[in-house]
Amino acid sequence: MREITKESYFQYSTKTDKRDLHSYQHFYSTFSREIPSLMTFLSIIFFALTFTCSNALAKVTYEDAIQQDEELKLTNPHTPRTHGFTSSELSVQTSTSDTRAWYNLLGSRGNNGVYWNTTSNPIVVAVTPRGERWEEMIAYVNGIRYGRIYSGDFGGGATITMEVPVGGSYQVSVRNLRGAGYGITSWLEFR
Repeated sequence: MREITKESYFQYSTKTDKRDLHSYQHFYSTFSREIPSLMTFLSIIFFALTFTCSNALAKVTYEDAIQQDEELKLTNPHTPRTHGFTSSELSVQTSTSDTRAWYNLLGSRGNNGVYWNTTSNPIVVAVTPRGERWEEMIAYVNGIRYGRIYSGDFGGGATITMEVPVGGSYQVSVRNLRGAGYGITSWLEFR
């Protein structure tokens, strides 16, 4: 068995370093010759794709957008929205012959209770949670999830306002995702 001394190790490591240095220099010289042609190729591809995509996107006209919007309305049975309110919500608010009014029903409504619109008109329900940290409120109309509020790490309140059709059901579920406090501070109905 051969003993490894400082001198023999130094001679071995010097030979290895020279081989590594030579390999590095060879790689660098080869790669540096190829970079300009590679960059030219990539630039041509980039500009070709940019030119092709920009022409395709520029052909969408206002008439096309209107037509697509009309097609979407035909396939989507939901009431179209107008600045956050449905047409019937706006007509309820602006009607002069309507005898309905806002009522505070916080005392007679509760968490997870299912309620029914037994009036002859659609009603509007506005519910506000306490806004505790990690509080979540989900509202349902006719058993379908209508909206969700989550207060997150900092808390804070918001209101879900929903329209309930004649004969429709509505429910509000409030909970705290981390087990802390939760509740409802306001329950208003326009009926």
